[in-house]
Amino acid sequence: YFDKPNVFYIFGGGNQNQMFNDLFIFDISSSLWLLISVSGDIPPPTASHSTTKISDHSFCIIGGGNLKQVFNDVHFFNIETLTWTKIKT
Repeated sequence: YFDKPNVFYIFGGGNQNQMFNDLFIFDISSSLWLLISVSGDIPPPTASHSTTKISDHSFCIIGGGNLKQVFNDVHFFNIETLTWTKIKT
């Protein structure tokens, strides 16, 4: 299911009171949202980050921040294993 061409991933975000580090999948064809369970070095709750597709099976998030600090980090997500890896910068 996770490698279907008609899905996209949403990570993190927040509001003026709280930040999140949840990862959701949205299936465009069925309009279904899925909160997925992940493992590894999960990024902290983050908003205002950048996301870049690495391949059909991976992406990374870069930077962002929370209500108290700005991050200068990179986290890689493997779609096949549902695992986060923090990349040393």
